[in-house]
Amino acid sequence: MKIKTTFFEIELPNINWKHEFIDGIHAFFNSEEMESVLQISSFYSNSSYFDIEQDLTSELKINKNAEVISLGKFKAIHFGNNLFEDSLIRYEWITGFEKIKIYITLIINSNQVQSQMEENYLTITKCLANIHVFQ
Repeated sequence: MKIKTTFFEIELPNINWKHEFIDGIHAFFNSEEMESVLQISSFYSNSSYFDIEQDLTSELKINKNAEVISLGKFKAIHFGNNLFEDSLIRYEWITGFEKIKIYITLIINSNQVQSQMEENYLTITKCLANIHVFQ
């Protein structure tokens, strides 16, 4: 499934993911049981003060467990944390290019079998490695 927006393009594998577009956020659900949810949102800043590099540096200071990674050819910040008494795990990526910023969130139900959780995470990270942010 290829998703192409004004600001980015990403290809998700041909697996049983449902896609909804809600309030400017692309949401993907991988089953009826909602084992995983992937959300991608983006925005463009007209501000002359906006600088994606400075923004990513600020995110690193805010999120102490964040790390700098590459998503394809783009620099990104990545971090994860547990939610709701460890029943959910949330992973986040923040990336962008010039005046475009992209937020990506993957929420995984931690009540799944560990191998299924890892498979969901790996599937998404492989897809994110091929994200293209338009210039």
